Amino acid sequence: MQYITKQGDVLDDIVWRQYNTNAWAVVQQVLDANHGLAEHGAVIPGGLIIELPEIQNPTSERKVVSLWD
Repeated sequence: MQYITKQGDVLDDIVWRQYNTNAWAVVQQVLDANHGLAEHGAVIPGGLIIELPEIQNPTSERKVVSLWD
């Protein structure tokens, strides 16, 4: 799938709207699929075509830290 950016778009917001998540692993997958996208900075200029890959959901495994062993 492709997304054409609008002036003022931010990648985190695009990922949220397209994938309904703001997980860093998903943002990283989009960046990996679009070499050079990060060079535009936080606010992406309008008119860029971004490839939105089929994502692999990040594992939801959490490490538990115990204060007392």
